[in-house]
Amino acid sequence: MKARILEAEQDPRLLETLYRSDPEEFTTAFPEVIAEKPDSIIFKIWQERLFFAPNQETESAELEVASKEKPVRNFLVVLLFCLLGGLLSKIPLIFNWIDDREMMFYMRNVSFFFMPAIVLYILFWRKVAFKKSLLVLLLLLLSIVYINFLPNYVFPGKIGDYSDTLILACIHLPFFLWFTGGLSFLTPDYKNLYKRSEFLKLNGEIVMYTLLILFFGMILTGITYALFSIIDFDIMEWYIEWVVIFGTIASPIVAAALVLNKGKKYINFAPLLSKIFAPLFMLTLLAFLGVICFKLKNPFLEREFLLVINLLLLVVVAITAFVIIDRDQKQKPNVLDYNTIILLFSSLMIEAIALYSIFTRLTSFGFTPNRVVLIGLNLIIFVQLSGMILCYMKWLLKKAELALTIDWITKYIPVYFYWSAFIVFIFPWLFRLR
Repeated sequence: MKARILEAEQDPRLLETLYRSDPEEFTTAFPEVIAEKPDSIIFKIWQERLFFAPNQETESAELEVASKEKPVRNFLVVLLFCLLGGLLSKIPLIFNWIDDREMMFYMRNVSFFFMPAIVLYILFWRKVAFKKSLLVLLLLLLSIVYINFLPNYVFPGKIGDYSDTLILACIHLPFFLWFTGGLSFLTPDYKNLYKRSEFLKLNGEIVMYTLLILFFGMILTGITYALFSIIDFDIMEWYIEWVVIFGTIASPIVAAALVLNKGKKYINFAPLLSKIFAPLFMLTLLAFLGVICFKLKNPFLEREFLLVINLLLLVVVAITAFVIIDRDQKQKPNVLDYNTIILLFSSLMIEAIALYSIFTRLTSFGFTPNRVVLIGLNLIIFVQLSGMILCYMKWLLKKAELALTIDWITKYIPVYFYWSAFIVFIFPWLFRLR
């Protein structure tokens, strides 16, 4: 593709034809093209077209319109989504559902209290036409209908009141809804790798803002409790039941609205905190590996421990992704980069031990839904870590651009989407709803 682009330098129509024939390959090859011919006017125009990013002085038109036009309507939409999410959480109370029926409702629907609201708000914020957003709306509708009608088959002799496949589907449903949010952000340009990386940054910002909102919410709760305790008025039961629950559900929705409307005005918390926590995670993982070697004990044989390790490794992948994506590609490698590669290598070692332990459990105790999901997820993480290490090492050794690592991260995102969709919609039936 690179050679074809260079040959078409003086033919704008042919360049457009090449781009439309394979946008992803064209975009991937273009950095090498512009590096070879940095003074070409037409290639400079294409550089801005493919990789334009608004600077701090000039926000993009989309951000400007969304943040300045009709702020009252924007506020009312956010308020409506927050109220609907809170009221949805009160359905068991409204219909007087108790015990198992109430627990089943929350297990199936807790993701729908806030995640569809974020997805719909992104569509509203971007002013996406109804026809273009139809796929996103259908996925939301399909997921809420499917998960509520998925049978809870408890086979004879099973310990527990819920089938393993139902529990696994409910656990993976938030990831499926998260990718649906990605579709709403990318619509209709699904293959744009730059926008994928922007979506990752957006999610990191939303998480940080959500945590900040929850933190200050805790302070407000403590002050409220202290004030009403002085006058001997017991308000906490009602306050927790309505204010705290509604506020907790509203926090990610409000955070999403704040991040989307703030543009580039304030500090980007996600990469900043990622850079702070990356060295801490590296030290933690190295110390953990050291303890395992010193005590010669393998804790990976415990299922609960494997679940915690999976969560830890997903956090590591997220932290390193934020550090790499936010990095200035023109700067030379520094201490943080070497810390990142050590973090990735130590994570890969732990992942390899985890995979070995899961295979051991499979050969010793046989196949179960939980073990199959564990080994599938660990293989996905293992491949992503391996790819990140390979691409990042090439950059550190000056054999490739940092863009290669960023491309690997963004191109790998759909793998998690396919996996979560498989676990939610197909996996339960493969194991006969057990």
